Amino acid sequence: MNQPAHTMQPSDSSVARRGRQTGSVRPGSNGAAESKGKVAQVSYIAQYRLLKLLGAGALGSVYQAEDTLLRRHVAVRVISEKHARDGRFVSRFKREVRATESLRHPNIIQVYAVGDDLERRYVVMEYCEGQTLDDVLAQRGNGGKGRMGGMGRLGVGEALQLCIQVCRGLQHAHEHGLVHRDIKPRNILLCADGAAKILDLGLAKDLAESDSTLSVSPAEPGQVGPPQCNPHYMSPERAQGESDIDGRADVYSVGALLYHLLTGQTPFSAPGMATVILKHLYEGPPDAHAVNPSVPANVAHVIQRAMAKQRGERHASCAELAAELELVRAGRTPTQRVVRTHPAHPAHPAHPAPPAPIRSALPIAAPDPGIVIPAPIQRQRAVRDSSRRAHAAGKSPRRRMLRRLAAYGIGVLAGAALLALVLLAMRGSQAPAATNEPEKSERK
Repeated sequence: MNQPAHTMQPSDSSVARRGRQTGSVRPGSNGAAESKGKVAQVSYIAQYRLLKLLGAGALGSVYQAEDTLLRRHVAVRVISEKHARDGRFVSRFKREVRATESLRHPNIIQVYAVGDDLERRYVVMEYCEGQTLDDVLAQRGNGGKGRMGGMGRLGVGEALQLCIQVCRGLQHAHEHGLVHRDIKPRNILLCADGAAKILDLGLAKDLAESDSTLSVSPAEPGQVGPPQCNPHYMSPERAQGESDIDGRADVYSVGALLYHLLTGQTPFSAPGMATVILKHLYEGPPDAHAVNPSVPANVAHVIQRAMAKQRGERHASCAELAAELELVRAGRTPTQRVVRTHPAHPAHPAHPAPPAPIRSALPIAAPDPGIVIPAPIQRQRAVRDSSRRAHAAGKSPRRRMLRRLAAYGIGVLAGAALLALVLLAMRGSQAPAATNEPEKSERK
């Protein structure tokens, strides 16, 4: 990343207001002739002088800026006009950002303020000189030519130290009721002093479920959908859209991140996002040691436990995961837990029936025979198969009902016929008696 621009002479808020009114480029507008590392013209938002564009994406733009009141450099995220006009989005955005303002941790990018200026929404954050983790990996892989497909990897000690810092920051957030849910290389900043800082903390919890995205970075190549739907580090419960997401979702993502840092590839690879999500749901945790023999077996075991499909089989918290990473970094043996190679559906207990191979219309080249079908689907199929067998044998519920109705109808008709015969017989016996009465009267 380029070094920060020279600090410009500070000006007071009145000068800043005049600067906004003298033809400066409007930050966050689609018409701004901006490129990364520079700003077309000097512009202001509130008391912040925008110096350099750091990144842009669907949500808006992020600038290196100067706080003209406190005389310090900050990062200002200017929300795009499209999202700024969405009242529901703005209210959620402010609520989540303000929830992170109280967080003070060396491994979390601090949020200073959130506000409006001339109908422009912005959030002011801590500015750190450094690079995002995905930029670092891209530079180490294939001469820095690609992302995702050609990323490099880190040394074991370097990767462990980085993930330990991430776990500490996440644990602090979890203790304050915030779950990130979108841990990935793009959301981790490596500062010049070696500190790893988490970006966008608190923004992913509720807002990731909306149609808008809170990531300032474009989607990775080969990714389908908005950037917040990156499936490569997504926990199974988040992939299913469950509402009771807790800190163990971040534990899973850190495990996937550590696997990527040590092997140079994401845990599950497939042409489409849907197939990657299916693998996160049904395939067993990968073995980093088998992919990269330089990864110690103890480290690979910690990754597999962190990526267990059942939340109860993972580390209970990011603090516990950080403690195990400290153990393996010191060469000691972590807590050994059995991690199922082919786990059951993460949202349901294992079904007593033997596992059956998946039959899916999705383009999976070779389904794993050990993959089991979720219990609700098994029960649904069992009911369907039972109905088909009964139908083939002529014993379907519908046919049974029709037969019962026919039997009732026949019984009613038989009863009516019998009643008619009885009535006819009674009328026949009464007729002779009536004809004999006149004869008796004539004889007298």
